[in-house]
Amino acid sequence: MSDLKDCYRIVQEDSVVVYYDADYVLTPSECASIRRHTRLTADGNFGGEVRDYWINTNQLALRVRYQDGKSDGLIEQYHFNGRLALRGQLLQGIPSGEWQYWYTNGQRRQTARFSAENTVYLVAYWDSTGTQQVANGTGYWEGELAPTYTTMLPGNIKRNHSTLRFKGSVADGVPHGEWQSIYAHNKQVFTVENFARGKFRHGRMATKPVYGSATLTASQIIFALASPSKLAEDFELGLSCATRQQQQQNQKVLAQIRFPSNTSLPPDYAEQLGRKLMLYAGQPWYERLPARSALRCQLDSTGSIQEVSGDNAPLQAVIRDAMRLMPRWSAATYQGHYIPGGFTVVVVNNSGSLTMQLYVTATVPAESAGEVREYWQYWIGF
Repeated sequence: MSDLKDCYRIVQEDSVVVYYDADYVLTPSECASIRRHTRLTADGNFGGEVRDYWINTNQLALRVRYQDGKSDGLIEQYHFNGRLALRGQLLQGIPSGEWQYWYTNGQRRQTARFSAENTVYLVAYWDSTGTQQVANGTGYWEGELAPTYTTMLPGNIKRNHSTLRFKGSVADGVPHGEWQSIYAHNKQVFTVENFARGKFRHGRMATKPVYGSATLTASQIIFALASPSKLAEDFELGLSCATRQQQQQNQKVLAQIRFPSNTSLPPDYAEQLGRKLMLYAGQPWYERLPARSALRCQLDSTGSIQEVSGDNAPLQAVIRDAMRLMPRWSAATYQGHYIPGGFTVVVVNNSGSLTMQLYVTATVPAESAGEVREYWQYWIGF
């Protein structure tokens, strides 16, 4: 984590400059994206007019006023190129009335209306091509929603950074019909949910979890939009510059990795392995399976399984023989060239009830990643 003293600078007795990243997480000045010029009250709240600037361009990023420790009145946020991103009104920190949003090119994005109860209604929405998808509260919407918050003992609040995008139909300004939450990094569907005039009716996870049911008893989609001033007020302490730099390097590497893939979808592949393994139920080694057994499978450049290794010899032999009769994999590549990779099969034994897990790996050479490093894509459980 960062050191708090590296994330602000005292200008005068009550005037400070506070440094944030683009998500308004406190960040050391040397790797910050936004600097905030503000006054602090005796109790540590922002006071009077606040102006934020994009550090790289020195363009205005946000302006708002604070009164009695709450953001109040007109708020305007700007994209890094200086174009207006949103304009709205705040009433003691709570969004109020009609808010307008724009894309980075100056094109209209959406109009939202906040009620006195802080319910948000989507009035209009235009996609990135300029096509209007929602008019008079009816149509189809897609985008990100406000961060969620988790309360932790002893009363601290942590912001949850979502990796999901959401899309679905809207009626009377609220979700109506089918909605989906989708992972931003790989476009895979996470949940499918149904609403009636903003009320959650039923839903399911797109992939059955390792334990429990795929059926949802509550919505994972919270239809809400946050004021950017709220994010800055959290004073959430972020990562050090060194850690951020390493994460950015990892993201660049990951963007150029093609992980091992199979013509069978991972759930189907694992299910086939599970059925073949069940044929050996009653065998002494099967009955003695530990709570967790992992088998690592290495692929050669043609996608053939080169080696299967693990700590359970009978299980290793059964899985190896089963995979020889199953669809061949495609090998991992980096920048279009073969790199070592494979997948790991994990057999979980829960009091005799077996479930299969699968995740894929790729090893990037030192000259590309700074060091020889293995990357996991993600876990898939069945």
